[in-house]
Amino acid sequence: SIFQGWDAHWHASVLRFIHETGVASSIRMGELQNIETQKPLFYPTGFHTFGAALQDYADLTPVEALNVTSVVLPAVSLALSAAFLAWVMVGRRGLTGALAAGLAPVAVVGVIPVFYVEYYTGAWPNASALSMVGIAAAALMKVPERPKMIPAAALGFAGVGAVHPSAIPVVAVIVALWWLLWKLFVPTGREQGKRGFFRGVWLRCKDVLLIGVTAIAGGALMLPQWMVGSGQASEVS
Repeated sequence: SIFQGWDAHWHASVLRFIHETGVASSIRMGELQNIETQKPLFYPTGFHTFGAALQDYADLTPVEALNVTSVVLPAVSLALSAAFLAWVMVGRRGLTGALAAGLAPVAVVGVIPVFYVEYYTGAWPNASALSMVGIAAAALMKVPERPKMIPAAALGFAGVGAVHPSAIPVVAVIVALWWLLWKLFVPTGREQGKRGFFRGVWLRCKDVLLIGVTAIAGGALMLPQWMVGSGQASEVS
């Protein structure tokens, strides 16, 4: 069963709608909510698409798939986020990095009230997206060291936005603070031995450029949806 809240009923209805119609587009949710008028509506459906796929794969009812998705998706994502951020903070591979990545999820479970508050209120897509911010942030942080990660990091950044756009500013703040408080002083490539003022400026600009290109590429993937969603900002507020 699901509790008697609008959000919970809406999420279950979206799963059923996707299962029955095959429509999972975020910009076509008006077909479900505005049945009489068919007025367009933007609503992020990354969470629901995942749940609908699970529903079809495991032959579950919408409520069963929603119960599993709303708990397992943010739980796994939160553990991965904590592990990736700890690994980035350690800054190297080996036993220390492995221990940090392994212990971080255990450490954060008891100190993050976001998951419990948002689960109780039915804000499951938002909770899932916020649980994923560490994955996207860590991927962006690694791009200056490994530019070949740009496509994967861009997809990860877009993926968080597809689950819920509200998590994107959180990723941006984490990466910005990481660069400002660390990478600005220790730019990628500094250890190669060459010195000089202009080289230092170039290395720092290169880090920012690679991260920026990745973020812009990820945002471009979501641009059509966000353009539609921005047109309904007054209704949301």
